[in-house]
Amino acid sequence: MAEQYRLVVVGGGAGGLVVAAGAALFGAKVALVEKCAELGGDCLNEGCIPSKAFIRAAKAAHALRTADRYGLPARPVEADLGAVMDYVDSAVRTVAVHDSVERFQRLGVDVLTHAPARFLGPGRLQAGDRVLEARHIVIATGTRPAPPAIPGLPAGAWYDTTTLWHGLRTLPRRLVVIGGGPIGCELGQAFARLGAQVTIVQRGPQLLPKEEPEAAAVVAEALRAEGIDVRLDTTPVVANEGLLELEGPGRVRSSVPFDAVLVAVGRQPNLEGLDLEAAGVRLDERGFIAVDAAMRTSAPGVFAVGDVAGGLMFTHVAEAEAKIALRNALFPFSGKMDYTVVPWATFTDPEVGRVGAGEASLKAAGAPFAAHVFPFADVDRAVTDGETRGFVKVLASPKGRVLGATIVGAHAGELIHEFAMAMRRGVPLSGVSGLIHAYPTWSLANRRAADVYMRGKLDGWGGQVLRWFAQH
Repeated sequence: MAEQYRLVVVGGGAGGLVVAAGAALFGAKVALVEKCAELGGDCLNEGCIPSKAFIRAAKAAHALRTADRYGLPARPVEADLGAVMDYVDSAVRTVAVHDSVERFQRLGVDVLTHAPARFLGPGRLQAGDRVLEARHIVIATGTRPAPPAIPGLPAGAWYDTTTLWHGLRTLPRRLVVIGGGPIGCELGQAFARLGAQVTIVQRGPQLLPKEEPEAAAVVAEALRAEGIDVRLDTTPVVANEGLLELEGPGRVRSSVPFDAVLVAVGRQPNLEGLDLEAAGVRLDERGFIAVDAAMRTSAPGVFAVGDVAGGLMFTHVAEAEAKIALRNALFPFSGKMDYTVVPWATFTDPEVGRVGAGEASLKAAGAPFAAHVFPFADVDRAVTDGETRGFVKVLASPKGRVLGATIVGAHAGELIHEFAMAMRRGVPLSGVSGLIHAYPTWSLANRRAADVYMRGKLDGWGGQVLRWFAQH
């Protein structure tokens, strides 16, 4: 006999956990179905948390090696990758308490683990050995890395962001990273700082292709300065006895030796066994679940959130989508997802923070704008910290409305939120310029970029009026 619920959530990652906790908070009878033994999904177990712990350990090694730039003795570091992975595991276990089965059970969620889900029809699921029926179902099963399409690459010689944390305990002497996006750049730099000889292979002409070109160039320069071999406009062709053959610009062939390959490109949705056809859930042309702005699928009462819906694949976006789906599932007043103001960060050193439009998209749309840039080399706190690489770049309308911002430099992932809030609340650059910022802080760079806009206003008639008063 089927068990009745107000809401059933399939998938215990970031999006699914937000839906389940929110439904329980409002007193709805909710079940959370997860095929694995534990909750947390990709972000906790293979993505954000382990990677950032790994990056932090590598940063500590780099700080020891380069301490002489601060007048301190530099120290050689021989990294024990097994010990570093133990630190990574400890960080994951600490954060996992917030995503534990016990916590969600205390919240009032009926948690089913080791329970692969399968649709039996509209509003009806098989979850392990139980049958569940619900007025609304939210699919939040996430994605996984796509396998590499490199002929000859031995199974035991390559890793992805799922297998990396559980299968690699010895530092590879020579590591090739396939993919120059955020994950490839972050982990490539981290492995290099731990002592590996790293080559990053990027298919396109730019690392971090979603970022402003000049920001990506700063990161590329930093990676090369740390000894990383960056190959742009290059694709892997075939692997043969520890050599990876590459095709670069002009179709010139070369080869690079490797002890391990890290594949950091491509994701595919976790949809196996769900039998979506039984519920009437359609996929888009890429094979992800098709949703509208309300996160509704083609099947009545069924929603999809997070990576499985194929949008911006960030944990914070999954959580935002989950809140929209929860609202639309439980309440009569509807909501729609707005992707206009979505900040993100790439945790290389220097970091990259981004929100809103870039120059290329604004030019393509014919939108009037101006770029206002301020370098960290002129920020006092950056000078005292010895971290002067990068800049703050704000794109604004003629009236100072923030259309987008890019920050490349130390703490960029934190600093970008001031511009995200300005966009969200309609605060013009005059407001950012007029806000008192503590001195000496990194956030002063944001104010100084806004000051650039204000100085430009002095070239107009308003500035002429002010000059007249000042001179009479």
